Amino acid sequence: MQMINKNNNAAFRSPASPASRRRRRHATLAAVAIAAALYAKQYIFKSAKYTADGDGFVTRLFEGSSAAFKEALGLRPATFRKLLSELQAHAGYGPTRNIAPREHLAIFLYTARWAATSRLTAVTFGHSTGTITSSFKRTIQAFLRPEMYQKFIRMPTSDSPVPDRIRRDPSVRAFSAVVGAVDGT
Repeated sequence: MQMINKNNNAAFRSPASPASRRRRRHATLAAVAIAAALYAKQYIFKSAKYTADGDGFVTRLFEGSSAAFKEALGLRPATFRKLLSELQAHAGYGPTRNIAPREHLAIFLYTARWAATSRLTAVTFGHSTGTITSSFKRTIQAFLRPEMYQKFIRMPTSDSPVPDRIRRDPSVRAFSAVVGAVDGT
């Protein structure tokens, strides 16, 4: 059995002085105020996470050189415009609430060109990662519509020649019998 010491038992302690109670109350209020301020900072007073302007990014690409456009998106501005008009004419590729069709296509091409993550693309275009993902998916679905698929996507036949750059590349020799796995054909 354990002996209870009267000095350690809360029932036998002398009452705290008014100054001591006041200090504890002030400390508690300060802790609550700090917690409320931290909560407000995180959940109430939000700042914009993505401040870039995606349409502005695309506009600056169009206003710049053709070589810079090709470097960023993988094709020339004239080809981009033609592809966009084909998507709009044959795949019903229109605007969404916040993004114009040309920005949707630019998001897709930028992501594919640079193998960019959704986060990097979100920062570049100034949208959330969810918006980037849905935009990418929307563009893929437009390309997979029968009108677009039959016009632009060609699967190689078994007797299609393998491009020289693939045949000469020593890193893909192990995949020489696997058509389409490495070179996209």
